[in-house]
Amino acid sequence: MSRGPSASLSRALCRAAEGAGTQVEIVTADATDWTSATFVGARHHIRLIAPASVALDSWLALLPMADIVVPGHVVAEISLVRSQAASHLPVEIGLSALTLAA
Repeated sequence: MSRGPSASLSRALCRAAEGAGTQVEIVTADATDWTSATFVGARHHIRLIAPASVALDSWLALLPMADIVVPGHVVAEISLVRSQAASHLPVEIGLSALTLAA
């Protein structure tokens, strides 16, 4: 996995999922620079896959309120963009996040 806030956020999400009793795998993770009048950061788009489980459902439900730690950055926002499951396939998950440089 590469370096930078997108890779750090991806690792943090994997750790958070594991702490919630589920496993996720990052399929893709990219980021674009983001700025406002007072902040500098990045908008992230992350695609994950995971085995369907009650633990995964719970983790996804609580993720927008979770305290995801990314060294040197603040996760200002994280949201579920989409989640799609087929009975015999892993769940495909799309996340969007905004990190701000600390």
